[in-house]
Amino acid sequence: MQCVTFDLNLKNKAFSQYINHTFNSMVKFNQEFLYANNYGLFKEYGSIDNATNIASQFELIKTDFGIKNPKRIHAVYLGIDTSVTLTLTITVDDTLTDTYTITPSKTAQQRIRVRINRTLIGRYWSFKISGSAPFSVDSIDVLPVVLSEGNV
Repeated sequence: MQCVTFDLNLKNKAFSQYINHTFNSMVKFNQEFLYANNYGLFKEYGSIDNATNIASQFELIKTDFGIKNPKRIHAVYLGIDTSVTLTLTITVDDTLTDTYTITPSKTAQQRIRVRINRTLIGRYWSFKISGSAPFSVDSIDVLPVVLSEGNV
């Protein structure tokens, strides 16, 4: 069974989604993460789930941005807090995929612009951010450029 857990940081309103894990809820208490499922309450020790750190992946749902036409995106603007290099993977219409390296300029909350390949064109878009250590995502902003069917 695939579990999906959503985490909301009440201080800065940052929202995270954790997938492919066996817990159904989590809380940070006394600087430690605690997880729960039908079998009880657990504390994180090192990495879990096939040696993937619990906070090392963030994936948004697939979207067409409420626009049926094909579209392209010139850039993605990320509000992130990380001390490690991250990877942004964009998939369009479940067929086109491109990967981008996100290198932080400092170890604090920051806004980073990622230029997107112009060959990525389609209706449905999904975004995944992954890294080798925990990170937080405050915002993901895009401005889709809508194309007419004949201009694709």
